Amino acid sequence: MSLGRSGFEEKANRSFIKVDRTESDDEMVKFYIDGTHLGTANALRRVCIAEVPTLAIDWVQIEVNTTVLHDEFIAHRMGLIPLACYSVIDMHYTRDCDCTSFCERCAVEFALNVKCHEESRSVTTADLVSSNSQVFPACGTPLKNYRERNSSFVRSENDTEHDAQDVLIVKLRKHQEIRMKCYAKKGFAKEHAKWSPVSSVSFTYDPDNKFRHVVYPVPADWPKSEYTELAESDKTCEMPHDPFGEPTKFFFKVESTGALKARTIVEEALQALHKKLETLEVLLSGMTTEEEEMAYNHFPWIDTDDYVINYGDSFGKGSYGAVFSISTPDGQFAMKKLQRRRRGGFLERKSQQLCHKHPNIVKCYGGKETWDGFSLFLEVAPFGDLHKYIVKNGPVCRQRANFIYNCVMSALHHMHERGFSHRDVKPSNILLFNKGIVKLADFGCVREMNDGLVERGGAYGFFPPETFRVSDGVKLDQWSAGMVLLFCLIGKKPWDWPAMDDAEYAAFQNGDLWKLIEIDHRWSRAAADFRFLRQIMHQDPKKRRVPSCYTS
Repeated sequence: MSLGRSGFEEKANRSFIKVDRTESDDEMVKFYIDGTHLGTANALRRVCIAEVPTLAIDWVQIEVNTTVLHDEFIAHRMGLIPLACYSVIDMHYTRDCDCTSFCERCAVEFALNVKCHEESRSVTTADLVSSNSQVFPACGTPLKNYRERNSSFVRSENDTEHDAQDVLIVKLRKHQEIRMKCYAKKGFAKEHAKWSPVSSVSFTYDPDNKFRHVVYPVPADWPKSEYTELAESDKTCEMPHDPFGEPTKFFFKVESTGALKARTIVEEALQALHKKLETLEVLLSGMTTEEEEMAYNHFPWIDTDDYVINYGDSFGKGSYGAVFSISTPDGQFAMKKLQRRRRGGFLERKSQQLCHKHPNIVKCYGGKETWDGFSLFLEVAPFGDLHKYIVKNGPVCRQRANFIYNCVMSALHHMHERGFSHRDVKPSNILLFNKGIVKLADFGCVREMNDGLVERGGAYGFFPPETFRVSDGVKLDQWSAGMVLLFCLIGKKPWDWPAMDDAEYAAFQNGDLWKLIEIDHRWSRAAADFRFLRQIMHQDPKKRRVPSCYTS
């Protein structure tokens, strides 16, 4: 019997995938996805294994080694130690970092210095000294110390004995010594398995053998699944056979190595898979006639090679491109190199074209096609970005914070009127110019608001609670602008990232954060603005007020 046209259309119209969590802690998460097919489920499994970045030791300098193991053997063992770093997403890859060797933005230094004065001694991960207190070996003593410092850590009901044990690196006899320096770098398992964040990822489907993917001579031999839909009193052991059906519901179990929290692994895998599908969609479909006309006839293309790229003077790199300083006969400019045929790149050009004339949006002078993509020519901010300024100089006064917020909201209002959501409003994307002027930059995450915003945009700590649901572009940008205002007032982010396993964010979701803020001296600078902040950063986007400006 043929599937037929109607069956094909039914499959094609299955446009929404349901994801629901059934069990979760920091080490393991169980969930199911419904409304998709086997290929998607397997793609998600593979992305969890190989394309979610973590930290692992990748550079070792051994200064003294009088142990029985060769240097190469010890270096290999160091690389396989799982390292916990819950903010690794915000770190740079060393290949993309502006530094000449290693810096705190792209690497974490570990030191090991042990000498045996007894008959014997075991050198373990507990002896490793990290330059960053938030990066540590993902088991044993360092993990125990982290859990004691962080009450928000969700313990597994089945904590194993292995978790309480430190990883053995080498054993020493009396007078033997080992001394080394290591650097942990960001990477993913496609490069080397040591960067894999999971110990196992598995999924199952058809728990009641409805599609007879396995045939048992005696149906009673079919093992009872924890996901069964049969009643306990049901004696049939199997669902009635559906010869033309196919599985659409898949039950996942993801176990973390400890490098990342299990929930984070799944969220980042979904985000990576979404980006792959988005790129594939653009490559297969190409631009529409209207988009081609916009891109080539209306966009101000620059037909000149009379410029010099200063590769040593980089303004930064991101998912959609890198920004360099260039010198031309007309002066200094910023050039952003974008990847060819990415929808994000096209929307960046389109939004820059329509919005750049606003006084609080960085001016775009035009673009140029190259063999590997295209470049945008932008104005240079002589005083850098707001994030670097506040990190160096501390919080700004209320009047200045008020001015910055109003400028950002004015720029966002201009974008929203033209149908775009910025989706990446953060201090590092707010540039400082002469006479105190601030301008919004980096349109790499821009989306048209009629697309239905369901993918995450922006940096951890600056995107709102509803990011992984269909969200309102106006309310999303407003939340991020509120975070910028709070950052200006207190000089720091109020939480690392919006997830319930972050203690401060969980307090915010429960409505307790503002009470904590009132008694915490670190937040005293923002006390006068609490009422306004609570209005523009309400947990429920429907109750979030969208002001056109703010006056103290």
